[in-house]
Amino acid sequence: MISTTRYKDFLKSGNVKKICTVFSHLTGLIIDIDDINGNLIAAHGERNYENPFCAAIRAEKSERLQCAKCTKAEIAKSVERGGCAVYTCRFSFTEIVIPIIVNNEYICSLLTGQFFQSDEEKSAFDSHIPYLSKKGFDINNMRALYHSSRVIAPDMLEAIIDFLKIIFENLLQSLNLKMHIYENSRQHQAVARAVSYVQGHLSDKIPLSDAAKHVNLSPFYFNRLFKEETGCSFLEYCTVSKINKAKELLLAGSVIETSLELGYSSLAHFTRLFRKYTGFSPGIYRKARKQKLLEKKK
Repeated sequence: MISTTRYKDFLKSGNVKKICTVFSHLTGLIIDIDDINGNLIAAHGERNYENPFCAAIRAEKSERLQCAKCTKAEIAKSVERGGCAVYTCRFSFTEIVIPIIVNNEYICSLLTGQFFQSDEEKSAFDSHIPYLSKKGFDINNMRALYHSSRVIAPDMLEAIIDFLKIIFENLLQSLNLKMHIYENSRQHQAVARAVSYVQGHLSDKIPLSDAAKHVNLSPFYFNRLFKEETGCSFLEYCTVSKINKAKELLLAGSVIETSLELGYSSLAHFTRLFRKYTGFSPGIYRKARKQKLLEKKK
């Protein structure tokens, strides 16, 4: 079952963009988010990390269409198999397609690349010279761009896939669960809008009064309705959402940076909340997760 449309706004949101930007800083790669037909939903991450050779190739319309056709085919294969596609394009670059499937629903595909898995692969350039010459490309320039392309070892490739799958599937699983609850409740609309509001403002302080105003309800009635429909108060939901977000941010930033990013001016308060909902202090959690990622890379 395909369920892309209802998530599009969230996939374009600033929160998802921040995750992709962190990924770019960690790996030097960009992320595109496509639907099952290869249509772009969002282009996140630091775009200056885009492979320079591929950017030059796609500047030519027929080449851009050829790349899009290849991407579409690989997305279809990955969705059919229900697993990631790691493939080599016609110019010998490795590309990755990661289908994000939550509760048997296809949400989107994450696309990242293009890179070599070893320096030796750069020697393939000479085999492409006849084609590039025929298409009118400057061979010396294209050679320089080709050889400047990033190399990522196979073991790091597995860590990249795990990182993206865990982050996006957990993120969308949480969102999907809330949406399912609200869509099957009698008065779900106001609460669903409030949840969307919270997810888009995790970097801010989120007063109950602001959320109630956003859904055109009085604070008293809104808080009662929210608890009836979700089983938790609005404040608790905000806190849990921020703590879940903190788990992601701690992979790339310090405890202090994470606390400030989530709108907590008091580090002690943030630490107490994090320990309450996870059982660990932010520092210990951060160290354990980073160690786990390092072990996967070995």
